[in-house]
Amino acid sequence: MGRPRILLAWELGGGLGHLAPLRVLARHLQASGWDCIWAVRDLDAAARYLSVDGPEAVAHLHQAPLAQQAPQHPVDVQLNYASTLFSCGYDEPLTLAVRLKAWCALMQQTGCTRVIANHAPSAMLAARVLGLPSAPTGTGFSVPPALTPFPPYLPDANPAVMLDNEHKVTGVINQALATLGADALPQLQALFDGSVAGLFTYPETDHYAALRGKGHLGLHDLSEGAPVQWGVAREPRVFAMLNPSAGTPALLRALAALSAQVVVKLRGIKPASLTALQRPGWVVTEQAVSLRQAAETCDLFIGHGAHGATVEALLAGKRLLLLPDQRERLMLAQRLSATGMATQLPTADVAAYGTALRRLLDESAPQTAVAFAARHARQPRQRILNDWCDAMLAAG
Repeated sequence: MGRPRILLAWELGGGLGHLAPLRVLARHLQASGWDCIWAVRDLDAAARYLSVDGPEAVAHLHQAPLAQQAPQHPVDVQLNYASTLFSCGYDEPLTLAVRLKAWCALMQQTGCTRVIANHAPSAMLAARVLGLPSAPTGTGFSVPPALTPFPPYLPDANPAVMLDNEHKVTGVINQALATLGADALPQLQALFDGSVAGLFTYPETDHYAALRGKGHLGLHDLSEGAPVQWGVAREPRVFAMLNPSAGTPALLRALAALSAQVVVKLRGIKPASLTALQRPGWVVTEQAVSLRQAAETCDLFIGHGAHGATVEALLAGKRLLLLPDQRERLMLAQRLSATGMATQLPTADVAAYGTALRRLLDESAPQTAVAFAARHARQPRQRILNDWCDAMLAAG
């Protein structure tokens, strides 16, 4: 009899933050006697990212079945988790049914008996159709509290409108499930029923901490990647983890003008465009970086509000500048700014970049960030994912 197989699924959201915890889980599962099958949103990025573990790591890598077209009636304002689902292919029963059927076929053809989902609601629905155990993992945003309605993205969201949206999305899901001969969901929140969620964040960095109360497991260790190489000059050290955007060139110019050592992790930019900014103590790299080492050795950490990088900076008790570029990151940045743990700037406010950078370099780290780091300093982060995985498997 062969080894049991488990599906690791990533469906929604961008970036490698969804893959990082799944890769750690895969290593633990394989050492525990499981074969790992992958279904991922970005096949090319996953192949490059996972290949460092050898050819076996990408031997069972598959493209996740995804919605290929924008919704026929797009949502103008995202209100809560139901809006996210609607905008990601949960607006039309027929095409959702086809995708669920594809997910089911992938699970059946590969012989998977369990599913671990990182922002992959369709994988969880397909597992439900087949009667397979599934477990959601991720941040507070992708594993929302099962309240009715789901918590709002905006403080002034109308509960009645959110409830109506959830009824519509649940109706679409149930029509799709009926096509597959599966039982209907009594409500949208039932998507998470019976699962042992892996909530890899802290109360202070949970998008919905006030509504959840418990279940926070912390952030797994993000030490993989190359260590940042700082120069010997006794200058402040600035680490920036950026995405290409309209404001990126202005931010790079502001960083280059600082009297500081600067290391920028930036993907998808042409080296020739940076020639004019080159100077001693200025490095731009596309290489995977050890975020833990970068956070621990820098004086100022800059990012767009990606959960893992942001929390890593807070665990190091550092000054943190956030320029959020999407709804999930904006919610986290607003929460941290309100508690004094980070400084938030609108991504489009390019005129304020230089002033904010110089001010932050002159200031000490916020006491709230220092206190956060002290509260969680003794947590054995290398065990977070493995311990959760063992508990999830033991729960059946």
